[in-house]
Amino acid sequence: MSSLPKNFGSAIDLSALKNPVQAAELSGISITQGNLMQDVLPASHAQVVILICWSARSAQSQSVMAALGKLHTDDSAKPDGAGWLLGNVNVDLEPEVAQALQVQTVPLALAIIQEQVVPLFETVPTVPQLRLVVDKVLSLAAERGVGTAMAAPEGEVEEKFDLSKAQQR
Repeated sequence: MSSLPKNFGSAIDLSALKNPVQAAELSGISITQGNLMQDVLPASHAQVVILICWSARSAQSQSVMAALGKLHTDDSAKPDGAGWLLGNVNVDLEPEVAQALQVQTVPLALAIIQEQVVPLFETVPTVPQLRLVVDKVLSLAAERGVGTAMAAPEGEVEEKFDLSKAQQR
């Protein structure tokens, strides 16, 4: 009868390597090559579309997607609705879409206004920073006749936000 190797009792469980990060609950519309051209781009003439490009391999991108999803849900509960559409692009499953959007890293947030893609950020902003970005994008788009700006809650002082800094890549 052969004996077991000395280090057999200290085996390591490698099953966690199979799926390094479990996919978070998806927020918004899952963007594909087909619905980007047929649905999303045409919708950007009436409403701002905010996309989050993410990967199941990036916990940071999933946390940004979840935070944007919560903002969208909160805005949708308002009497006038969200005023913006939220979409998500899984760069691993939709490499053609990621290439068309020129995704270099995840997370990456983009706004689509009248079929024009505007980069927003490729970092992990805080929820208040996300709120500022969304509100500013909606405000600027409303000035150009797309959608409506979100009304700030009473008593809230609008902070100065430079969108050009958010657009830097």
